[in-house]
This record gives sequence, structure tokens and C-alpha cells, in this order.
Amino acid sequence: MFRFKTLWKNKVFIVFLVVIVALAPQAAARPAQMLSKTLVTTLGINRIAGEYEISGEVIINKADQPQSAERKNVVMSATAPTIGEAINKISASTGREVSFAHCTLLIIASSLDGESVLPLLTYFLQKTEISNSVVLVYTTGDPKAVIAASIANGNAQGGLLQQIAKYNQDNVFGRPTSLESFFKDTLRPGQATVIGAVSFVGESLTNKMEGAVFMGGKYVFTLDEARVTAMNFLSRKKTKLRYITELDDGVNAVVAVRDKKPKVKVMFVGETPHIAISVKASVRVEELSHQLDINNSLPVIDIEMALVQKLTADLTSALASLAAHKTDILNVYDMLNRSNRRALRTFMNGKDPADVVAAATYEIKVDANVYS
Repeated sequence: MFRFKTLWKNKVFIVFLVVIVALAPQAAARPAQMLSKTLVTTLGINRIAGEYEISGEVIINKADQPQSAERKNVVMSATAPTIGEAINKISASTGREVSFAHCTLLIIASSLDGESVLPLLTYFLQKTEISNSVVLVYTTGDPKAVIAASIANGNAQGGLLQQIAKYNQDNVFGRPTSLESFFKDTLRPGQATVIGAVSFVGESLTNKMEGAVFMGGKYVFTLDEARVTAMNFLSRKKTKLRYITELDDGVNAVVAVRDKKPKVKVMFVGETPHIAISVKASVRVEELSHQLDINNSLPVIDIEMALVQKLTADLTSALASLAAHKTDILNVYDMLNRSNRRALRTFMNGKDPADVVAAATYEIKVDANVYS
């Protein structure tokens, strides 16, 4: 039988152990990958004059000594006819291989509108070490400028961008916006997906909580903040979702919270797809005392009615936009395929899966409650 105690009597083992312990701090302080590769933490893809511009927030090691190595975050970019060539240019300029293993954020520019981003994303998944959990965001600005603004604000390694991306990920229809979920939605018939949009005004980043809708890997349109916020109430997230609405008569905004999951029922009424939606929003009286002007407060019943009207209007507007663009982010086709496949097959008759949400009728019921 092997006896562990006998190892402590072995001088060779003790010397080996001492050496390992002595070298461990140096190994931890000087990971080989950090000194041999150019690490990209935030990636941006842009289209300029028919070529691809790859921009990244890059970690540069200013010294190779393990204890005194100084790092800084800079923006590096390169333009080329292909993604691979652009990456090679960045590698040539740094003299090191470019690594995307530490990348956590991927920015898609509006200059790519009109073409599918799937081949580009597939390239990174197949040819680099990028993780499929990387968060996707969309911007109408230049990704290079967006990344530079984040660094200039003292948010190295995408700090500000990460906060915005995380906020959008939690609030833009409550959907994950990773590479993995993006591809999964693309593979579902008629399924569209929403990713958070980062706004860039002047030289500053703003978070308007807009949602860029993609279908088949292509950008379709953007849901504005009001409609995105309303759509939160239809998400399947278990966490509480907040909805801000402004009341009439000069009263300040009221924050409503969705405490329970919504009820979304999909069926056929005759030969027409029908979606019945039931949502409940609530506001605590304690919160109202902080949100409303005491000298200009409204009766509880008026607050509840205002919430119902505003949330119903925003939901109706959002669903109308989705229908007009034939973008199914509610997964209506899949729900009908599971619940009433025969009726769905009859309805389709050569139609495209995206036609289901375009032809659907909606019934929206909103309940608002102010409680103590």
C-alpha cells in the first residue's frame, strides 16, 4: 500500500516541492500567453469602402519582466478585404499573435446592415479562440471610436462598454445576446433575435436601451427604448423588470415592476394565428412618495389607469413593428408548431415562417396595481 508519510522522509521529494513552491509565484505573475500574444478584450467589426475594419481594445505589455511588467490598454485597428488579413495586419504591427481568448464583447457596426453577419461571426468561432459566450452589441457609430471613448473615460478592458452591454443584455427583451444564442435563434424557423444597441453621440457613449432586431443574421430594424422596455414584460425572465412611464399633468415618471411572468398564449382563431397576452405591473406606494411631486400627486386610480394605457400602447406599437418587419422574437411559429401543428400546416401552405407573426392578431390585457 502506498504511504504518503514516507514521502516526507524522501529528500529528493522535499527538494522538488521547495522548487515548485518557489517558482509558482513567478509563473502566476508571468503567464506565457500574456507575454507572447496580443490580447483583445473588446472586438469591433466595421465595413469601410468595401473592406473590413477590425478594431480591438488590446492589452499591451510594456516589459517582459514578470514583476515589473506594465500593461496598458490601447485601440488597434486594421482594414483589409478579409477578416483574416485584417487580423494578420494587427499581428504584424505588434509582432505577436493576436488572441481573442480574453474577448468578452463583440461590437457589430451599422455599416454591415444589408449583409449577413453570420459568415463573419462563424470565422471568429472557427479560426480563433473566441468564446461563444461573447456578448454581442450593435452600434450606429464607429466601433473603433466607441472603444476609444470607453478607454478615454478610464474604463480599461471595456469597463463602461461592459456595463452597457450587461445592462442591455438584462433589459433588451430579457434575452441573452451571446454568440451562442444568436446562432441558435438564427437556426429556428422564422425566429428573430434582439441585441442591445450602444449609442455613440459626439464623443460620448450613451445607453438608451434600444434593441437591434436581426433576422437570418441580418439587421432589420431597431426597437426604440419605449418599445424595448415594454417588451421586457413579455420576456420569460424570473427577475423583476422595471418599466418607466411619464404620467400626465406634469407628474414625474413612475417606475412599475413586473413581479410575475406574463401569460402569452398562442392559438388559431379560425385560420388566423392569434396571440393573447396578459401582463401585470405593480408600483409600491413607498416608491410613489419618492417619485411623485407631493404638491402635484394624482389619485391611485389615475396612476393605475395611466400605467395601463401607456404599457398597452407601447406593447401594441412594438408588436405592430415586429409584424410589419416580419420578425418573430416571441417565437410564435415554434409555439404554434408545438401546440397546433395541423392548423399551422394548413395555414402555411407555401408561406414563409415569418408570415405567421405578420398575419397574427393580438389581444393585450394589462393590469396595474399600486400597493403598500
